[in-house]
Amino acid sequence: MATRNRSDSYMRIDRGPEDRYRRTRVYNDSLVSVGRLRYGVWRPPDIDVEDAERHTVTSQDVGHMDLIAWLHYGKGNEHLWWAIAWVNRIANPITDMYVGQQLLIPPVGEIAAALEKVI
Repeated sequence: MATRNRSDSYMRIDRGPEDRYRRTRVYNDSLVSVGRLRYGVWRPPDIDVEDAERHTVTSQDVGHMDLIAWLHYGKGNEHLWWAIAWVNRIANPITDMYVGQQLLIPPVGEIAAALEKVI
């Protein structure tokens, strides 16, 4: 039985006391793929993109979200590629990116502010 929690962003699946995953949150990830459910304990934050830069994908960029993060955020911040992917609803950088695509690049400050709300 699925029960909704306080937030509509996730639900808990109750399969009975014998199931060790019964308390695992199940997120509705319709932002990435309509009707898709994802198990997990954390949901990526809502990042404000009002002041986001734009990046046009080139043939060298396809599949390399970390290099795009490096270009915009600098050396040592390649790990922020996930924020670019999340904001642009890219589940798989290899198949979901194409040459000429316009990506939103959220400011680092907005990523940090969003993470503070989640952590």
